[in-house]
Amino acid sequence: MSLMLFGCSSVSERVVEDAMEQEGNENVDVDMNRDGSMEIESDTVKVTTGQNIPADWPQDIPLLPGATIESSMFGTNKETNEVGGMITLSTEMSPQDALDFYADALGSDGWTETARATMGPSSVLSMTKDGRATAVMVQSDGAKSSVTLTIGNE
Repeated sequence: MSLMLFGCSSVSERVVEDAMEQEGNENVDVDMNRDGSMEIESDTVKVTTGQNIPADWPQDIPLLPGATIESSMFGTNKETNEVGGMITLSTEMSPQDALDFYADALGSDGWTETARATMGPSSVLSMTKDGRATAVMVQSDGAKSSVTLTIGNE
């Protein structure tokens, strides 16, 4: 299916663009890339999805060393400059070690911890810095751990 979509990517892009333009009453540009990523840009919003680090991902939120990116999404509101996004990672690190990595890495880079909770196999760490908020959600996924990083405005 994806080969068919990307083989006809310009047709697929036009179909998506037309549908979004009719819905939102603004110009929309959709780019579907061979690596499975997609960029959607309108007059007011830019969104990137895929399985890689979004170009606009904040440099002060590191990725867990050795982790695999399962999915990513990042968006910017061009009118307000508000940003938001998430990256989902898979790692062989234990959930507690992954959470500790982020508490240490973000804390040493000026992020302030605002909440931490564990419920069963899942843990969450919330931090803020310079009007931004991030959450690190970690849970056991069998022999691996799943880590979801989110970023947005406070």
